[in-house]
Amino acid sequence: MSTFKFNNQIVSYRNSEQTVLEALEENGFYIPSSCLSGRCNFCLLQLDNGEVNESSQYNLSEKMLKRSLFKSCVAKANDSIQCNDKYI
Repeated sequence: MSTFKFNNQIVSYRNSEQTVLEALEENGFYIPSSCLSGRCNFCLLQLDNGEVNESSQYNLSEKMLKRSLFKSCVAKANDSIQCNDKYI
């Protein structure tokens, strides 16, 4: 199993196809979500470090991008991610 950081806590995930949101939920975190397809922006998180796939920032405003926000329901988990929910 691999890990990433959320609010300075270690979160495990099964594989690179699992989304950040799925991994967080499996680790007992609650992140508001609705559509699970990247359209509603309910599941936005803020990226502190690392990279997320481009589709997780698709159609976000320039202001949101400057704040390093991303859609956790479509962002694929990877070891470089450090994120938080301070945006919520």
